[in-house]
Amino acid sequence: MSWRDTKNVARRVVHDTMRIPAIYISTGTSPVETPVLVRVLERWDAQGDLQGFDFATAERKATTPQIIALVEELTPRRLGVFSVALGEAYKVENTDPVDGITITASCHRITDQAVLAGLPLPEDA
Repeated sequence: MSWRDTKNVARRVVHDTMRIPAIYISTGTSPVETPVLVRVLERWDAQGDLQGFDFATAERKATTPQIIALVEELTPRRLGVFSVALGEAYKVENTDPVDGITITASCHRITDQAVLAGLPLPEDA
């Protein structure tokens, strides 16, 4: 087994352990709702000046939500929406290139309550 195969086996174990159900809603004239199993990551990233320098007066931190999906299940597209739970949904900003068996979408959290109220929910939500 190659290192790449070993890495993909490990990624599948992590994904299977930490996945949650979601509904992906594609964009376009006739949106399609696709049930998927994803991982949601919310990381704090420094934005502005370089972190750790004395002149970092303009620096701040912001969350950057990411959705990780298996490529065999879904390839998310810009402006698609992941509905994860009641009051929790994410709009896709962009996607990273495929990385082994997974693809990562950088998103922003939807906060508009009217939009959230109209989204479908996964069965286990």
